[in-house]
Amino acid sequence: MDDILSEKLPSDVEKNNAGIDVQSQTPDEVSFREQALSHVLDGFPYSRMDRIFVKFGNVRPRGYDGMEVGNLSHPVTFVKKVNLAAVNGRHEALKKTYHQNLVNLTGISITDDAAYLIYERTGLSLAEIKKYGRLTFDRIAVATICREIIHGLIYIHDILRISHGELNCDNVFVNEDGEVHIGNIGDSMMKEGKQNGSDDLQGVYDIALSLLNLKADSDKTSMSFYLADHFTKLPSNIQLQDVLKAWKIPFVG
Repeated sequence: MDDILSEKLPSDVEKNNAGIDVQSQTPDEVSFREQALSHVLDGFPYSRMDRIFVKFGNVRPRGYDGMEVGNLSHPVTFVKKVNLAAVNGRHEALKKTYHQNLVNLTGISITDDAAYLIYERTGLSLAEIKKYGRLTFDRIAVATICREIIHGLIYIHDILRISHGELNCDNVFVNEDGEVHIGNIGDSMMKEGKQNGSDDLQGVYDIALSLLNLKADSDKTSMSFYLADHFTKLPSNIQLQDVLKAWKIPFVG
């Protein structure tokens, strides 16, 4: 993290964290300070004087360029910068999202040369959880994760009318409340070319197969093993709603 800058609205406090009396400043001095703030944020498209912006350095966790921290009415959000030249006008497809199974895109800001995507806070990715050797996924947990992913995909396919295109353990997150979220939806909106929803469903099967590790399962005669194995081999060209209908009590036997 390179820069941490905290500012308050002049009406909130008499002095800011740097000890400068902002109420005694002239309009020109305040304007200069706002310009300096924008410069420090390195092109960030707006300045919120009631928030803290943390700019990440060379290490960009999950592709984010920074994060914003505010009060309780403004939860933590993460910011990703996209160069407009690299997406060739496809940023016009960006829109806010509203679904409980997405890492929602809560804001979009466009400048002359960049788009800034503001995302909700995420939990750990499935890939990160898998790295902890002591953590295992039982079949009911995997069934629940896959069900929530499918609910998110129905929103992506039917409401946003796109496909995700990169559904894997790196792009699915579980937060501290056990909620499952599909990530990187902004990237999906800007993908080039025709998108295939069947690839997303195949991604769900692949995630289930990865988490279950059926090849190493010793209980290959149980009904739950049969259902889990059968699920990972379903065709990818069926409707998501049909998968849910046929999967009322998954992997339980």
